[in-house]
Amino acid sequence: MNFTLTYLLMVILVLMLIITLAPHVAKRLRMERRASSLLAQHPDAEKTAVYLKLNSDFLTRRTARL
Repeated sequence: MNFTLTYLLMVILVLMLIITLAPHVAKRLRMERRASSLLAQHPDAEKTAVYLKLNSDFLTRRTARL
């Protein structure tokens, strides 16, 4: 009885995760397809990535208050 309840709860948890993450994964895949098609339209375009460094002092301010 207890094993069945545990199994059922695990299945529900996995289904909830799948339902929650599916739209985000679909958007990501759609975005990648659009980017690939844009790059295919402009083969001589520069392919660069921009990485922004996060400068946050949230943790230092929080520890200073404690």
